[in-house]
Amino acid sequence: MNKKNLTNFIQTRIGFFCLLVVLFTLKYIFAAYHDFNLGISDPYQHFIMWLSPVGSAILLISIGLYFSKPLVSYCAMLLLDFANSGLLFANILYYRQFSDFITVKTITNAGKVAPGLGKSAVALLQPSDLLLWLDLIVVVALLITHKIKIDQKSFGLLTPFAVTSVGALVLVLNIFLAESSRPRLLGTTFDRSYIVKYLGINTYTVYDGIKNEQTEQVNRNANTADLNKILTYIQRNKLPANPEYFGKEKGKNVIIIHLESFQQFLIDLKINGKEVTPYLNSIYHDKHTLSFANFYHQVGIGRTSDAENMLETGTYGISDGSLFTAMGSSNCTTDFTSTW
Repeated sequence: MNKKNLTNFIQTRIGFFCLLVVLFTLKYIFAAYHDFNLGISDPYQHFIMWLSPVGSAILLISIGLYFSKPLVSYCAMLLLDFANSGLLFANILYYRQFSDFITVKTITNAGKVAPGLGKSAVALLQPSDLLLWLDLIVVVALLITHKIKIDQKSFGLLTPFAVTSVGALVLVLNIFLAESSRPRLLGTTFDRSYIVKYLGINTYTVYDGIKNEQTEQVNRNANTADLNKILTYIQRNKLPANPEYFGKEKGKNVIIIHLESFQQFLIDLKINGKEVTPYLNSIYHDKHTLSFANFYHQVGIGRTSDAENMLETGTYGISDGSLFTAMGSSNCTTDFTSTW
């Protein structure tokens, strides 16, 4: 296809749709290599990753083709592409902070923590992020200046349905290739990066949403009998208190100092002959202090908030978001917290 034919093709509604899909695929591939660490190890995995955004992008953006009015159709395709790019951009920022991908539960609870994340999000921005939005800016500018004209031809349902079918076919092919490279990919999920590497951000988000709904369904169906079974199990398997430490400081007050992002190397560290943390050093070396240098942290994606919940209630972090934002507002009652 020469330049003139390509230009004429883009002037059609299908051509405009293909342009958006191609541009999104290109910037997704750029983000996969530039921002994500997906552990791609062979040419076959590279090909699967290149294919992974295509099917879902076709399915999503093709929704705009079903609108009969040309202007509405073009606007819908742009908005859907914008939303798709926004999801990719949000995952990029999230990955820079947590080396992980956003879960549906994190998205639904974003409103609870959004007011305090403005400055943090700005600090994560990089100049290369402009590339994620540049295509949309240019396309909108071309539409406004009529370099790309809105195709006014009538558009029935047969063509949009055919396009959606192609997207579904590509998605099925993507899943088939992914399963051939990573058997039981969706059945034995233990690392979200595997899902993203083989199936892309969009498919991962849908998959995570389904898993989240299944978990919520289990929670809704839970009853008192289930809780009694858990309590019985805990009582039967409860370990006895360690006699070396149990009751050792009986009658003493308990003062908790919880430090944000503090690490062991700062204890006893000296710069220019002066202690960096003299007061903490004195506490650390006190005869009444117990310190443990070999341990595994149990926090999840919530990090600080998970650590606070663990310290104050003994609850562990979860794998798909902050424990506090996901469960704190509905599960923490006066009766529960008063027992700790």
